[in-house]
Amino acid sequence: MKTSVIVAIGMFGMGVLLMIMSAFIIMGMNNSAVRMEAGVQAQYDQNQNMRSKMVNSIAEAAQVPEMYKNDFKEVLTAAVEGTYGKDGSKAVFQWIQERQINFDSALYTKIQTMIESNRAEFALEQKKLIDKKRQYFDVKLKTFPSGVILGFLGFPKIDADKFKVVVSQDNAEVFGKGVEAPIKLR
Repeated sequence: MKTSVIVAIGMFGMGVLLMIMSAFIIMGMNNSAVRMEAGVQAQYDQNQNMRSKMVNSIAEAAQVPEMYKNDFKEVLTAAVEGTYGKDGSKAVFQWIQERQINFDSALYTKIQTMIESNRAEFALEQKKLIDKKRQYFDVKLKTFPSGVILGFLGFPKIDADKFKVVVSQDNAEVFGKGVEAPIKLR
């Protein structure tokens, strides 16, 4: 065989090898982008799930003090009526030893703790969403060569604006105006 034929076969083989390697690289980038988009969607769904759990559990727990108040009122009324009678004491002289019924404020402390812990957990979930969006939309799609190749493949296939991070109304107003007033405690 002539040297030129051997070189041509070698060049053809290198070209085929280069095309195969390029195809695997492109498939890897595609699969990575698909996983990242799925991760953004899954995190957004988790944030909705977490917020629902938080709101529902706090709303349910907040009903307990109202029930406790009504039950406490019934117990206190029964205790007073049991001591003084339905129409109150009519005696000229009466010796009664009062028993103080304590109102337990632990329910309010428990609700406050629930709110704080759920808010902290929700903030962590929001942070995960922010990070996943940053990794995909701000890094993966904007770096070279992955951004070019993924753009050619039609990525992003999801809209970044659909996956908003939830903030308080006050926070949105402050960042919208760029002005913050001191927090009023009373």
